[in-house]
Parts: sequence; C-alpha cells; structure tokens
Amino acid sequence: MPNRDIYSLPLWIVLLSLSAACAPLVGEQSGSDPRLAQLMAKADQSLVNQAEADALLREYGRRLEAQQRDIQRLGDGIAQTLAPVAAECSPVQACPEVERIAGKTVVGSVESIWISDLGFALAARIDTGANTSVLSVRDIELFERDGKRWVRFNVVNPVSGESVRVERRVQRMVGMVQTVSGETRRRPLVRMRVVIGPFPQTVEFILSERTHNGYQAQIGRSVLNDVIVVDVSRKNIAPYTRPRTSTETAQ
Repeated sequence: MPNRDIYSLPLWIVLLSLSAACAPLVGEQSGSDPRLAQLMAKADQSLVNQAEADALLREYGRRLEAQQRDIQRLGDGIAQTLAPVAAECSPVQACPEVERIAGKTVVGSVESIWISDLGFALAARIDTGANTSVLSVRDIELFERDGKRWVRFNVVNPVSGESVRVERRVQRMVGMVQTVSGETRRRPLVRMRVVIGPFPQTVEFILSERTHNGYQAQIGRSVLNDVIVVDVSRKNIAPYTRPRTSTETAQ
C-alpha cells in the first residue's frame, strides 16, 4: 500500500525533505531591504546635524551675551568720563525780555550800561531828578588840539581795576555846585557812545572826580526823554544789548 510505504521510509530522508522546503522561507525572512537601511542612515545623519546646529546656536548665544556685556561696560565708561564735564557746564540762560510800557522801555533805578568808547560796562544810577548825566573819572587834564579844547582823563574798569586813558573833545564847560562847600566849579562836558537797555545813543557826560551815591555813572533826564520809563522800586531789569562792533566814536 502506498501510505504504508511512506511511513516505512527512513526518518532522515523525511527530515531532509522538510529542510529543503523551508530553506527559501527562512532566507526570505532573514534578508534586509537596502531602502530601509538608507532611510535609517539618513535619519541618523539628520539627528547628528540637528545636534551640531543646536551646539552652534548655543555658542552664538554665548558670544552675543559677551558682546552685550562689553558694550554695556563701554557705555558705562563713557558716561563716567563725560559726567564731570557735564557737571561743569552751566545751562544756557536767555536774557530776560525787556519790559515796555506804551512803546517805552522800562528801566530800574540802577542799571548796567555799556560804554562803547571804553569797551566795558559800568553800573549807573538812573536819576530822574538830574537833567545832565555825570561820569566819575580821575586825573582830568585839559589841553588844546587844533585850536580846540580837549580833555584827557582816566576811567577805572570795575572788573579788572585797571585805569583806561581816554581823550575827548570838550563840548562846553558846565558849572557844578559842590555839595560840601556850596561853591560852583566848572567841569568839562564830553560826548560818549552808550548802550542803555536796547538803545545805543550818544550821551553828554559831565566829568567829575567823585562818585555819585557809589556809582561811576549817573544818567539824567535828557537821556530818558521819550524812550525810557523808570521804575524806581526795581534794579537791573533792562540788561544792555551789546553791539557787535564799537567802531563809532563820539567826539
């Protein structure tokens, strides 16, 4: 019988046959797909690249923080260097606006006036009770020049204390009453360029070798008419506007 013949075959022949049949299946299961290996390799390389990029970004971040600290230190150093200079610089202050009433400039009982012919300023008493202006000088000396009367005298610069020698033509001689003795003495009268507030003008001064109430100049009514109003309750409210040049000289 056929089946009985099969069962009677030696066992080793049966096992050899089964091994030959299973060999292709085992080979198919144990073999690797090259495309999968490529994908795995690419994934591994991407991870490596990402790690390198992260490390590079962290390094750039550290460098940026170091640069910011350096900039901050540099800014602090500059601020400390400039701080003393800024402390020494006083703020710029604009000159106060000159008051005006009915088109006239308001001045106080005492003002600083610019004497263009001297090149410096003097403190002047604005005296509405006097008609003529007076200038306090030293060493008055009369002389003649080209047949006309002239006078030379010294004026003390109140800032430096130095005396400035001045020569002017005498316009006329004016009698002045001495306060102590009551005697009348004749004094030379000269013209000088003066700036009071915003007004440059030629002022006639009587030369006197004494000060009037402690001031080197006294401005009388003849200068004040039609342009200036005096507020006797105030002082130094109309600062002079110094001209750019002082080329004009009164003779």
